[in-house]
Amino acid sequence: RLGQVPNLQDFIAVADLVVAPPTSARVVPTLALDRPLLLVGGASEVANQTDFLLDQGCAWHTADILRLGADLEVALGPERLAGLAEAAGRVGRVTGSVEVADALALILERRAELQGRVDGDSGDDEPDSPRTSGPFELIGSRGGRPSAAPAAPTGPFEAIGGGGDGGGGFTLPPIGGGGGGEAPEPGPAPPARPDARASAPTASPLSAAQAKDELAALIMVERDLERKLTQAQRDQEQWYQRLELARQWNETELAVEAERRLHAHQNDAARFEEELERIRAQKDKLKSRVRASRGGGGPRPPRPEGPPSPVGPPSRSRPAPESRFRSMEVERDLSSLKERLRRELEGEED
Repeated sequence: RLGQVPNLQDFIAVADLVVAPPTSARVVPTLALDRPLLLVGGASEVANQTDFLLDQGCAWHTADILRLGADLEVALGPERLAGLAEAAGRVGRVTGSVEVADALALILERRAELQGRVDGDSGDDEPDSPRTSGPFELIGSRGGRPSAAPAAPTGPFEAIGGGGDGGGGFTLPPIGGGGGGEAPEPGPAPPARPDARASAPTASPLSAAQAKDELAALIMVERDLERKLTQAQRDQEQWYQRLELARQWNETELAVEAERRLHAHQNDAARFEEELERIRAQKDKLKSRVRASRGGGGPRPPRPEGPPSPVGPPSRSRPAPESRFRSMEVERDLSSLKERLRRELEGEED
């Protein structure tokens, strides 16, 4: 950092590399002086600008301040620094502002000539056609001349106020006028609006495989949340007992810690309950879509007869008790998950 100096641009102009945050107001003036940049820090606020500078090769970015030394050493390498400086010269374009100002001055000098070209001669063969004097009115015409006659308005909004000698519009009656004037002829009927109910997107029917996959995923999340909720409730009870114990022993510091832990577990339990409600609502919606795709009926999948029996000859050596218990627990959980999935698909209550 050079501090608050009145001629900071003079220092930047002779620098080999300028280190600045991506959000600094000095980024653009630095590029205007053909100087490369080492951007340090987060660039979320100016992500598009930072990505452009990195793509053009005129800047080096390090988001982690702890890597500044290593990245600075890489950026100051002779080949890397020369490439950054060359790219900064292309992007900066010192004469860009001068070129824009010169172009605007040239337009002002030739204003009369350009206006004459736009006005032009409408010709004698179309005396009734309006003259086109502005550049925006000229858009859509051929050869700098307007078309012979504008197309009659066809929409309901374009026809409003187009009466008199207009083409196909209708005139609004005067406010409060109930005299003997003739009723205005109606203009073209507005296009029929599509039925909102017919155009509303409908939920695509689910196949049995898709329903099973989505429902199985929701059930797994639900079971995980149920376990977390149960554990949070246990921890909540434990720290409540500890809080009471600390108060009985007049341990103020321990009581404060126990109360803090108790509130944390209470917040966790409340959050898990909210997530469980959301997951169960998603399950209900999914089951409704499954019933709709089935038409309210259809064959139900057969009930599983029980956990699958092991396939293959029995092993001669019996495994250790721990591994046997784990295998049995896996089979039990798998059978429970299959049964729960079957009940969910059939719409039965747990």
